[in-house]
Amino acid sequence: MFSNGLCTISELSSALGVNRKNIERYVKSFKDHGADYFFNREDNRGQCYRFTEDVKIEAQRLLDMGVTPYSVAKKTGLSESAIRYHLQNGDLKKK
Repeated sequence: MFSNGLCTISELSSALGVNRKNIERYVKSFKDHGADYFFNREDNRGQCYRFTEDVKIEAQRLLDMGVTPYSVAKKTGLSESAIRYHLQNGDLKKK
């Protein structure tokens, strides 16, 4: 809209109730990647990038062998608090 000169970013921001900087980010993303990316991209916020399925299987195997969460963390490259979190969350089970 504002790229056609119909309104300014500030007017669009106040009309939609969205922060001005966010609209600028959305426009840049739309221009750089196109409509398909903008409307159909995968939302992966809040997902742990280190705790993959392979790491989960390895951590569970180690826990099944009776290894302590501290040792599992060292061997898998995760923090001990991450192992404890996934134990408490139910993603991993202690034997």
